[in-house]
Amino acid sequence: MAKKAAHAAETQAKQDNQMAQAQMDSVHSKVDGVLETIGLLNERLSSLEQSVSRMIPRDSLVPADVWSQLGHENVIASAISGSIHGIMSNVPLHNLNKKVTQELFADMVFQMAETILLKYGERMNQTVKAEETSDGDDS
Repeated sequence: MAKKAAHAAETQAKQDNQMAQAQMDSVHSKVDGVLETIGLLNERLSSLEQSVSRMIPRDSLVPADVWSQLGHENVIASAISGSIHGIMSNVPLHNLNKKVTQELFADMVFQMAETILLKYGERMNQTVKAEETSDGDDS
Protein backbone atom coordinates (compact mmCIF):
# COMPACT_ATOMS: atom_id res chain seq x y z
CA MET A 1 0.00 0.00 0.00
CA ALA A 2 2.84 2.35 0.77
CA LYS A 3 4.19 1.57 -2.67
CA LYS A 4 0.87 2.44 -4.28
CA ALA A 5 0.62 5.65 -2.27
CA ALA A 6 4.19 6.62 -3.23
CA HIS A 7 3.49 5.77 -6.86
CA ALA A 8 0.22 7.76 -6.78
CA ALA A 9 2.03 10.73 -5.19
CA GLU A 10 4.77 10.47 -7.80
CA THR A 11 2.21 10.31 -10.61
CA GLN A 12 0.34 13.24 -9.13
CA ALA A 13 3.60 15.22 -8.85
CA LYS A 14 4.42 14.46 -12.51
CA GLN A 15 0.94 15.58 -13.57
CA ASP A 16 1.27 18.74 -11.48
CA ASN A 17 4.69 19.41 -13.03
CA GLN A 18 3.31 18.83 -16.52
CA MET A 19 0.36 21.14 -15.82
CA ALA A 20 2.64 23.80 -14.37
CA GLN A 21 4.95 23.47 -17.39
CA ALA A 22 1.96 23.78 -19.75
CA GLN A 23 0.80 26.89 -17.88
CA MET A 24 4.31 28.35 -18.01
CA ASP A 25 4.52 27.62 -21.75
CA SER A 26 1.14 29.29 -22.23
CA VAL A 27 2.24 32.36 -20.25
CA HIS A 28 5.52 32.44 -22.15
CA SER A 29 3.76 32.37 -25.54
CA LYS A 30 1.34 35.10 -24.40
CA VAL A 31 4.26 37.26 -23.19
CA ASP A 32 5.99 36.71 -26.55
CA GLY A 33 2.81 37.83 -28.32
CA VAL A 34 2.58 40.95 -26.15
CA LEU A 35 6.26 41.75 -26.75
CA GLU A 36 5.77 41.36 -30.50
CA THR A 37 2.74 43.66 -30.39
CA ILE A 38 4.66 46.23 -28.35
CA GLY A 39 7.52 46.09 -30.85
CA LEU A 40 5.11 46.62 -33.73
CA LEU A 41 3.42 49.54 -31.94
CA ASN A 42 6.81 51.07 -31.16
CA GLU A 43 7.82 50.80 -34.82
CA ARG A 44 4.58 52.40 -35.99
CA LEU A 45 4.83 55.16 -33.39
CA SER A 46 8.38 55.91 -34.53
CA SER A 47 7.28 56.30 -38.15
CA LEU A 48 4.26 58.35 -37.06
CA GLU A 49 6.51 60.57 -34.94
CA GLN A 50 8.64 61.32 -38.00
CA SER A 51 5.55 62.22 -40.01
CA VAL A 52 4.19 64.45 -37.28
CA SER A 53 7.55 66.16 -36.76
CA ARG A 54 7.56 67.09 -40.45
CA MET A 55 4.16 68.72 -40.13
CA ILE A 56 4.75 70.86 -37.06
CA PRO A 57 7.09 73.82 -36.97
CA ARG A 58 10.42 73.26 -35.31
CA ASP A 59 12.03 75.61 -32.81
CA SER A 60 11.44 79.08 -34.13
CA LEU A 61 10.58 82.59 -33.10
CA VAL A 62 6.96 81.98 -34.09
CA PRO A 63 5.04 80.10 -31.37
CA ALA A 64 3.18 76.97 -32.44
CA ASP A 65 -0.20 78.47 -31.52
CA VAL A 66 0.45 81.38 -33.90
CA TRP A 67 1.31 78.90 -36.65
CA SER A 68 -1.93 77.04 -36.03
CA GLN A 69 -4.14 80.15 -35.72
CA LEU A 70 -2.79 82.12 -38.65
CA GLY A 71 -1.75 79.28 -40.89
CA HIS A 72 1.62 78.78 -42.53
CA GLU A 73 0.87 80.98 -45.54
CA ASN A 74 -0.07 84.00 -43.43
CA VAL A 75 2.99 83.67 -41.18
CA ILE A 76 5.31 83.42 -44.19
CA ALA A 77 3.56 86.31 -45.97
CA SER A 78 3.93 88.41 -42.81
CA ALA A 79 7.62 87.53 -42.55
CA ILE A 80 8.25 88.50 -46.17
CA SER A 81 6.21 91.70 -45.81
CA GLY A 82 8.09 92.59 -42.63
CA SER A 83 11.46 92.06 -44.29
CA ILE A 84 10.44 94.22 -47.25
CA HIS A 85 9.27 97.00 -44.92
CA GLY A 86 12.48 96.70 -42.91
CA ILE A 87 14.69 96.92 -45.97
CA MET A 88 12.71 99.74 -47.52
CA SER A 89 12.78 101.75 -44.29
CA ASN A 90 16.56 102.01 -44.73
CA VAL A 91 16.43 103.30 -48.30
CA PRO A 92 18.21 106.67 -48.59
CA LEU A 93 15.42 108.84 -49.95
CA HIS A 94 17.78 111.30 -51.63
CA ASN A 95 19.19 108.46 -53.81
CA LEU A 96 15.95 106.58 -54.40
CA ASN A 97 15.43 108.14 -57.80
CA LYS A 98 18.72 106.62 -59.04
CA LYS A 99 18.35 103.38 -60.97
CA VAL A 100 21.39 101.82 -59.28
CA THR A 101 19.88 102.39 -55.82
CA GLN A 102 16.51 101.02 -56.90
CA GLU A 103 18.13 97.88 -58.33
CA LEU A 104 20.27 97.40 -55.22
CA PHE A 105 17.32 97.56 -52.85
CA ALA A 106 15.11 95.47 -55.15
CA ASP A 107 17.81 92.77 -55.14
CA MET A 108 17.97 92.96 -51.35
CA VAL A 109 14.19 92.56 -51.06
CA PHE A 110 14.07 89.55 -53.39
CA GLN A 111 17.09 87.89 -51.77
CA MET A 112 15.53 88.33 -48.33
CA ALA A 113 12.18 86.92 -49.52
CA GLU A 114 13.96 83.98 -51.15
CA THR A 115 15.96 83.32 -47.98
CA ILE A 116 12.79 83.34 -45.88
CA LEU A 117 11.07 80.88 -48.21
CA LEU A 118 14.12 78.57 -48.30
CA LYS A 119 14.36 78.59 -44.49
CA TYR A 120 10.64 77.86 -44.27
CA GLY A 121 11.10 74.94 -46.65
CA GLU A 122 13.96 73.58 -44.54
CA ARG A 123 11.82 73.73 -41.40
CA MET A 124 9.05 71.85 -43.16
CA ASN A 125 11.57 69.30 -44.50
CA GLN A 126 10.94 70.34 -48.07
CA THR A 127 13.71 70.77 -50.60
CA VAL A 128 13.72 72.94 -53.66
CA LYS A 129 14.38 71.12 -56.91
CA ALA A 130 16.02 73.02 -59.72
CA GLU A 131 13.83 73.18 -62.78
CA GLU A 132 15.37 72.05 -66.03
CA THR A 133 14.98 74.48 -68.88
CA SER A 134 15.19 73.42 -72.50
CA ASP A 135 17.51 75.47 -74.66
CA GLY A 136 16.10 74.31 -77.98
CA ASP A 137 12.62 74.75 -79.41
CA ASP A 138 11.17 71.37 -80.41
CA SER A 139 7.98 72.67 -82.08
